[in-house]
Amino acid sequence: MSLEKTVTVSQEVFNTIPGRGVEKEPDYYRSQVIALISQMGASEYGFSRGDIVFNLAINVADGSKKEVYFRIHPVLIQVRTKKGSGYTNVPRPDTSWYLLWKLLEIKIAAIKVGFVEVQHELMQYIQITDERGQPRTFADFMDSLIQMDRLTGLQLEDKSR
Repeated sequence: MSLEKTVTVSQEVFNTIPGRGVEKEPDYYRSQVIALISQMGASEYGFSRGDIVFNLAINVADGSKKEVYFRIHPVLIQVRTKKGSGYTNVPRPDTSWYLLWKLLEIKIAAIKVGFVEVQHELMQYIQITDERGQPRTFADFMDSLIQMDRLTGLQLEDKSR
């Protein structure tokens, strides 16, 4: 699986992040991510077009459960490294998957003990369909509203009352 989205950092920045010295293959950390999702109670989890996808049953106001679809788009860290008289970007999928694993491990721990609800902690990964029928994350939808300056005066209806 390729990680399409990349973040390039300098060697100095890379030296400060957790996971910079991991020694296992990226597949090990990727399997840890899937194990966390499975332990959280996800159904129909796996990979689709390079993304991690899964469903979770979320409690709704009437006491029933609603299936919510989540999609996590992993990011590849590249380290800008001096090579000869120039620079090259060295991909670090091992560190990339390690950081995603640790991020989700903390988020899922907070969900399990009741600090936060799953939909609040994982909101940026909730997948919805836009007006053209294309899947987008809720965060993408909000980014579009912000970019078009449509948040001013926008009233999202609160049906909880």
